Amino acid sequence: MFRKTKLFYAYLLAGTSILATIIINYRLSVIYHEVDRKTQLWFDVYAVTRFFYQYLVVIPAFIAFGLVLVSDVNELKKNPAYITTLIAVILVFLKIWRWMI
Repeated sequence: MFRKTKLFYAYLLAGTSILATIIINYRLSVIYHEVDRKTQLWFDVYAVTRFFYQYLVVIPAFIAFGLVLVSDVNELKKNPAYITTLIAVILVFLKIWRWMI
């Protein structure tokens, strides 16, 4: 029973990380549209200074990845969990707000 709960919590943490990343990047894209052209040129610096907490979202994704690693479920059930946690980690460092423009 506990084996399945590790994967459940891994999916929950990875999903939370993905959702938080999408929300933060949506807010970044809205702010990008509202600022003037000069600020748009320096928007990467602005985004890092104002939304630094977006990189803290990777912590639950790493915890989820660790839970997948220590779970005792067979590999067939682990593979989607690996993919979900890796997507969560990668999305934090990609600037997907540029794709929302």
